[in-house]
Formats: sequence, C-alpha cells, structure tokens
Amino acid sequence: MAHSHEAQELHLYVSNVVPLWQRVEALARLYERKRAKGIYDHDKAIKGFGPLLLEAAHHYSREHSTGRDGPAMFPPHVRRETAALLLERIEDEWAAGNYWSIEA
Repeated sequence: MAHSHEAQELHLYVSNVVPLWQRVEALARLYERKRAKGIYDHDKAIKGFGPLLLEAAHHYSREHSTGRDGPAMFPPHVRRETAALLLERIEDEWAAGNYWSIEA
C-alpha cells in the first residue's frame, strides 16, 4: 500500500526525534505484553498512538512552521495512517523474531 507523503514525513520525524521514538518503543513493549497474553488488538493499537502523534504534529509545527498549525498539517486521517506505518514496522519486527522487551 502506498502511503501519503504527509504520513511518511510524520513517520520519519517521529523515528528521528529521540523523546518521541522512546514513546514509540514504550508502546511497542506494551503491545508485546498484550500480544504475549493473547489480547493484542491492532485497531486499538492504532488508536493508542493518537496522543503521541498529535504531540509529534505539534513538535513538527514548532520546528518547521508557525508552531500552531500541527493538527492542520497532519489531520486525523494522516495521523492514523502514520500509526499504521509505525505498527507495520513493529509487527514486521515481531515477524522477524525481534522484540523490544526481554519478556516477549
């Protein structure tokens, strides 16, 4: 599936800003624990990225624009697409046998 330029941009931004990426890793560990218990839900996981990606949109706006237009630059459908990209990356790591936590 081809992803929008905006979703790819936000994904790259989150992946390269350490505090934001640390939060992605924390979510990955949480989702790994849920997966190990058999209660992982992909759709709920996408929603779980919502607050992080809204914050990332604000960060991006402060760094590259006026500081007030982050949600307009990355509207909800773009943030959901970005969450799907991040989850795709996490699930690909799981499929390859790689994990963020020791417990998984």
